[in-house]
Amino acid sequence: YRLTEDADRVSEVIYKTAQDTIPCTLQLLAVIIYMFYLDWSLTVSTFVLAPLIILSVNSFGRRVLIASSALASKATGFPIAKIAALLSVGYTLDEII
Repeated sequence: YRLTEDADRVSEVIYKTAQDTIPCTLQLLAVIIYMFYLDWSLTVSTFVLAPLIILSVNSFGRRVLIASSALASKATGFPIAKIAALLSVGYTLDEII
């Protein structure tokens, strides 16, 4: 009974995922085609510049996170980034402190 129930659930998840993904993919494709129809040069520049902007924002965000963590560690006397890293891999506060 359990095996057939699990198989039914897996097939339901696959069906639901496909049912949700296919319309979204088709809509995205239609929007991209319409963007090219309206102004191909603006569309190309958008697709070229968007990844560069995303990379620069991620890089800047990472630097801000490192700087704020260092400042918080300096202000409190606790290495907050190190504690957060240890907590993320499964240590408890009792084990760290």
